[in-house]
Amino acid sequence: MKRYIILLAAGLPFLLAGMANAESIYEIQHNETTQGIIGCYPSPLLLQNVNITGVVMAVNPSNSKQFYIQDADSLWSGIFVTNSGQAVSRGDSVSLNGQVSEDDFGGYTYLTGISGLTIHSAGAVIYEPKAITTGMLSQTCNDSAEAYEGMLVKISALTVTQVLDEDGRWKVDDGSGAMYIGNDYYIYNALVEDTILSITGVVGAFEGTGGIRYVIIPRDAGDLQLPAGNRRPRISNVSLAPSAPTSDDEITITATITDESQIATAQVLYGLNDNTTPTVLTMSNIDSTYTAIIPPTDSAGWLFYRVSATDDSAASSTTELDSVQVTGVTSMADIQDNPTEWEGQTVTCQGVVTIGIDVIQTGRLNAYFQDNSGRGLNLFSFNPEPDYAAYIQRGIEILATGTITVYQGRTELEDPVITFIDSSQTLPAPQVLSTGQAAEQNWDGTRVLVTGDVISVGSESGGGRNVLVNDGSGELTVRVWTTTGIDVSGIVVGQEYTFIGVGGD
Repeated sequence: MKRYIILLAAGLPFLLAGMANAESIYEIQHNETTQGIIGCYPSPLLLQNVNITGVVMAVNPSNSKQFYIQDADSLWSGIFVTNSGQAVSRGDSVSLNGQVSEDDFGGYTYLTGISGLTIHSAGAVIYEPKAITTGMLSQTCNDSAEAYEGMLVKISALTVTQVLDEDGRWKVDDGSGAMYIGNDYYIYNALVEDTILSITGVVGAFEGTGGIRYVIIPRDAGDLQLPAGNRRPRISNVSLAPSAPTSDDEITITATITDESQIATAQVLYGLNDNTTPTVLTMSNIDSTYTAIIPPTDSAGWLFYRVSATDDSAASSTTELDSVQVTGVTSMADIQDNPTEWEGQTVTCQGVVTIGIDVIQTGRLNAYFQDNSGRGLNLFSFNPEPDYAAYIQRGIEILATGTITVYQGRTELEDPVITFIDSSQTLPAPQVLSTGQAAEQNWDGTRVLVTGDVISVGSESGGGRNVLVNDGSGELTVRVWTTTGIDVSGIVVGQEYTFIGVGGD
């Protein structure tokens, strides 16, 4: 008699680990009546310890302690084993003890906590794959499909209907319904409308659209039987940099392109807010990595793009249309040339931080950044986001969207939403000015350099000290904040000094 203890918690039964000497995987897997709260048709021996013997049908190539085992040619006879503590190979005849578990999200039954794993022999006869149709595994959680979970199966006469998704799965159909193929153990770069003679693999499950979905996992290249003849070029790993481009950015498109023969041409086809008449760029390559650079768009919008490749046998393939939003960037020089015209407008600017957060004031955002127009702006907010302290630091490039405000002669980008871009930027070269020029308001926010005689050094007040400088063209006040750590106590009145800073009021 099997003995186990049942605990009742929140009205649900949970089984404590007792020993159930299962005679077959069928006893562990078979359940045609209950979908259950945990998993999809969970094992009737959930959380019990079992002892089984079978043949290893598939092994995870990146972790040989994870594998699928099957003990009969009949349905409900396969199961996944994890954390075995001992490596195995396909075809090993093994016995083991383990605890029956259910994946809460994947919806499949598996054995874990493995002990007593014994390899009886190597090279055992592997069970023949069950011939099924794609439609049999195309639906969500159901008892008919559950019978094949963990078993080796084979589908035939296939057409690819969906390319690789972000989870490493693609779809095929034999006319009875499209189902998933997983690249867990063997990576195959499928193209829509490709024909495949057959696919062999073990049946797994995962949480997908609409619930639990079934997937066939090929073990290696031998599990895919492909038609003879030249295949189309394979395009994969298409990437775009920067990932959030602005209208001032060059955009680099990179892709991996492979073929059984030679790639004759590779191109990027793109358009801004229009994909009907694309611009074509030829991609250059180093080995199988192909690259093209899209020039700055100069305006905001949606950039549509795709990659196309043709081999020397005229076989070609093209990726699905993709898109990225390009943010329009306003020149800081345009704003500073006439700040009152821009006041109240929401703009996006991109530049390098020249004075970081918590230098001028603490507890709020009061910083400066400058773009390649040679002009800069003040960044101001009473309630900055906490993470701004990490990347509003001198030398970091940022993208900022906010409202232009003019306050006491200072042009501010108020309450900006800030995106980090790059931490390896050099500071903009300062504008070399006379002291009289630097005192003019039109250098507000801009990094400048002046040289002149020190007229006076003020005492500390309001978190800093004022140094009055004149090169003969007019007096300029240089504000040295205590937070900079610059010691002005050694400055000698009457001597000449060079100062670099940001113009402000």
